[in-house]
Amino acid sequence: MITSQTMDGARMTTYFFIAWALATCVAPPAHADTVGAVCPDSLWMKLTHDSATGQEMVCGGAYPDPHLTWQATGKPPATLFANLPVVGAAGSPCNHAEGFRQSSDGYVVECRSGKVLLPGYSDFITSSTQVWGLYSP
Repeated sequence: MITSQTMDGARMTTYFFIAWALATCVAPPAHADTVGAVCPDSLWMKLTHDSATGQEMVCGGAYPDPHLTWQATGKPPATLFANLPVVGAAGSPCNHAEGFRQSSDGYVVECRSGKVLLPGYSDFITSSTQVWGLYSP
């Protein structure tokens, strides 16, 4: 915060705005990697391990929760995603496999064609062949 007796109102407002902009726009928000912490939408169905306990967790959510959170795969509802067999990277070809798998890049995937959700995309893509796509109910 900048204060000065000699600043006029317009200049003081400008300095406050710059300080606010730097504080909110330049510094990215921190994302905790522990069970129960909020995780960003960009990590939907990402598997990782809790930094404090080492337990496996997945970024997910369920209605009516307003945010995605890191959920332990050892507890419902995320138990479906515990200890999944590892397959190729999300978006790589698959051959009529059924059930959930873990992609080699660490996401919960299933073998799909048609509308497929991939990491880094905000919407579905269309695939005429079967690929490992993010689980999306």
